[in-house]
Amino acid sequence: MGMQAEIQIKNIAKASKGLSEIKNINLDEFEKHWRHYLDLDTDYREIKKAVSVDENVKSAIEFGWGIHILNQEIFECLISFIISTQNQIPRIKKIVAALSELYGKKLKYNGKTYYAFPTLEELKDIKEEDLISLKAGYRAGYIVDAVQKLLSGEVNISDLK
Repeated sequence: MGMQAEIQIKNIAKASKGLSEIKNINLDEFEKHWRHYLDLDTDYREIKKAVSVDENVKSAIEFGWGIHILNQEIFECLISFIISTQNQIPRIKKIVAALSELYGKKLKYNGKTYYAFPTLEELKDIKEEDLISLKAGYRAGYIVDAVQKLLSGEVNISDLK
């Protein structure tokens, strides 16, 4: 998926799996693409209840109320994770956006331009210098290494799931 979408979902019904309002897409598109990606079928209440025995975890849960785990494509998740090491969210977002703009597929929606997160194939020729210019810092070598190991078959992306 990886696309920075302009989808506004309002008032997700608490007691049912239904939605009271969706903008910019129809319900079938939402069910096909976004329900799984946004992890809306996971019962986070049960998870929170199970792990809240630890006061630190309980405090973190209260602080991050409403956060869900995204079901990202594994390659996007891997590269984003590498970018995130010892980094702050605004900087991570900038690097991911720059990487997407330079190497990802250009997408037009409602008169706006977006960029998909680049695929492994789109990053096949990437070099550390390219990533340094995006301010990836020391992470550049790790990103290039990951791309090369996936391309060579040394690491199977399916094994990372």
